[in-house]
Amino acid sequence: MLRHLFMCAWTVMVMGCTTPDPLLWQRYTENDFPAQVQSVMTRLGDILDNEHKLTYGSWKIGFGKGTPPASYTCTPDTSCYIKISNLRCGRSPSGSIPCDLNLYDDATCQLSFPERREALRIACPLDVSLEPKTEDNKTKTPIASQKSRERPTRQRLLKSL
Repeated sequence: MLRHLFMCAWTVMVMGCTTPDPLLWQRYTENDFPAQVQSVMTRLGDILDNEHKLTYGSWKIGFGKGTPPASYTCTPDTSCYIKISNLRCGRSPSGSIPCDLNLYDDATCQLSFPERREALRIACPLDVSLEPKTEDNKTKTPIASQKSRERPTRQRLLKSL
């Protein structure tokens, strides 16, 4: 009986974590780009940055050399999206390959592998923190400069739920 109660509580907790909340990176506009990515935070509070990797299925995603650039693209025949480049995706034992993270304004996301011309649909991250813009651009993009000073934490994630 206690085991059944525990399983029900765990299921409710997990389902609560996957409810569709607003994705914080959707506040960015084309005025915030181009930019450098400081970190990416998942809904569960996992962080992708210079020191940490994320796992999606059998893929481990990390930053490539340097800080990943992000761009914002809108075309007439597709939705707008944020593209985070200069990532490395690896699956042991096959090594790592270049990959990009595409965050679409319709709240769908994909991990793309340009060399293979393939893409994998993934759960969207909760937030993307951008590095501060240069002094000339800070006054033009207050969201990017303000947000990049905030370090994503599990406590901030829990407060937003």
